Amino acid sequence: MLGLVIALAVSCGSKETKENDAVTKDTTATEIPAAETPVSVKETLTKVWVLNDIDYKVGLNAAEDKEAYKAKLEKVLADMKGKSELNLGADGKVSVEMMDHTNTIKNYNGTWSLTDEDKTLNVMPAGSLDPLQWTIWELTPDSLSLLINNTTMKFVPKK
Repeated sequence: MLGLVIALAVSCGSKETKENDAVTKDTTATEIPAAETPVSVKETLTKVWVLNDIDYKVGLNAAEDKEAYKAKLEKVLADMKGKSELNLGADGKVSVEMMDHTNTIKNYNGTWSLTDEDKTLNVMPAGSLDPLQWTIWELTPDSLSLLINNTTMKFVPKK
């Protein structure tokens, strides 16, 4: 009788182990997807951006200067939106077409790079000795805010 109990216990234990092995080997329902590699600042910036808005709350200190500058920019904001573009190529080349508050369109071609732990965008116009340096205020795949000339310029990807 004791032999029968031992034989029964061993056979049940073997069956249970086989079932557990089968369960642990079948992982299709519990597989964890591979983590995506984070996109670098450079990769996120590499596209054509168009001006979408201007934030007057950042950059200017004196309230009267801020209001005067805001009034000038509001007059031309509609034109600026259609005529201000920043094309940052993966090869480090850049073309910039920017309308300022005096309705003057400025075009730059050259190169671009990042400094200050990827917090400053440097645009080096061809033939210039000094880069234009713009602080990256905020960056997502769908928006770019740059502090340019005491104003935060908000860009979106060109469609």
